Amino acid sequence: MIALPAVVVVNLLAPSAQAAPTGVPQARGRIAFTFTVDFADWDVYAVNGDGTGLTDLTPGTPRSRDDLPAWSPDARHIAFSSDRSGTFNLYVMRSNGADATLIP
Repeated sequence: MIALPAVVVVNLLAPSAQAAPTGVPQARGRIAFTFTVDFADWDVYAVNGDGTGLTDLTPGTPRSRDDLPAWSPDARHIAFSSDRSGTFNLYVMRSNGADATLIP
């Protein structure tokens, strides 16, 4: 067996707190990124800018590639690409990973 290093692809920082309208929940420097250990299962993660609060936002999708996360301007949602349906499609989910929905 060949041991391969983990791969981390950082794609986008959450919008800054100053850029969002008043009353909108802030991402406060959270970072969304793609991570894989085995090159077969790629997940979208988020972490605070100081390294705390690491969260797998797309668990439960084995052997799929959830990739290229991008924050919405208000930091409430993350769009991402995934081949979980067999071909790559665009999905959007809440910033906590809930309600991942295929965009037709």
